[in-house]
Amino acid sequence: MKVKEGEAKASLADEWTFGGDYREIGSFPIDGSTVFGSFTDDPDNLLSYTPALIGTSGTKRLGSASAVSGDGYFEPQDGTGNSKQVVWRSACVNDSNAFGVDDWQISRWSAKDNEVRVLASAEGINGRKDTPGIVGEVVPTANDDYAFFASNVLSGDSSWECDVIAMPVNGGEVQGLGEGSFPAAVSGGVLFATSRVSDGHYAKVCSARNGSLTAAKTRLTVKSGSDQWGVTGVWASGNYRAVSFLPASASSQTYVGLWSGDFDKPVVWLAIPSGSVVASMNDRWFVWGSGSQGENAGMYAYRWSDGKTLYLGTAKGYSRPSISQDGDVVMVPETDGNKAARYHVGKLD
Repeated sequence: MKVKEGEAKASLADEWTFGGDYREIGSFPIDGSTVFGSFTDDPDNLLSYTPALIGTSGTKRLGSASAVSGDGYFEPQDGTGNSKQVVWRSACVNDSNAFGVDDWQISRWSAKDNEVRVLASAEGINGRKDTPGIVGEVVPTANDDYAFFASNVLSGDSSWECDVIAMPVNGGEVQGLGEGSFPAAVSGGVLFATSRVSDGHYAKVCSARNGSLTAAKTRLTVKSGSDQWGVTGVWASGNYRAVSFLPASASSQTYVGLWSGDFDKPVVWLAIPSGSVVASMNDRWFVWGSGSQGENAGMYAYRWSDGKTLYLGTAKGYSRPSISQDGDVVMVPETDGNKAARYHVGKLD
């Protein structure tokens, strides 16, 4: 199915909005009245943002207040989760922050005890603060027992390899799954891309169980023709799977395959006129945009049950809608590429 820029934007039931002044930055909706994101009282202070639950009745900071200056401040960024737990990545921000370096942390908030725990960090894994960033966008993901992420990991004194890492959500030793990227948590385990074709492109999608994280099983293999294609994204929820594919050479066209039954039954192929796809999914919807791309910045939602596709609008440079893990609640950013994003939250029909 070829995706084109829409004309009639879908309406959202029970819609509410927030943001527009850099005080509140949304990541994903938890339910109809709550979004996970970051918050500050002073948007002029870039070192003042804290992870937060942003809601119709106010904002709740998660964990202790952030440092206000100096080394050691980690800016909260994107994550995934639900009403029980949230996992997210943060990046160190300081005067010495070098271009191309990703000094990250992965944190988890548990609703049961209302506590924030740092599960892993780039410095903890590599013993240094200059871990290079990887190609492609990876958001931490989790099941009931483990959180998963991908990062460059030091091999020897100076060689780096992008690996998938697993972190027990209740704390404990970080485990490596080996070379790969784009982890997507499933019940009892994780899917991830592996067998590197080029930076950010992989030839296989594999799965691993929580109890045997190094015993990966191949679920999907890319067979390239004249152009060398690779996997550039993996998403999963319940009985559904989604994988994006892009030529290893430069391209402005991405193909996304949707499956049900753990890759048993193909549902549809989406031809998306963008060189990047930022997506979110649950058991009812697959929603996507082009991320930071300025062209073809439309946002869309595909319903698994009947193949209905909705146009959610356009956000130049910030085309990244997200869906709650449960239900029909979507968060859609709105921006012209110059002003702070305003976020619309409501139910898809």
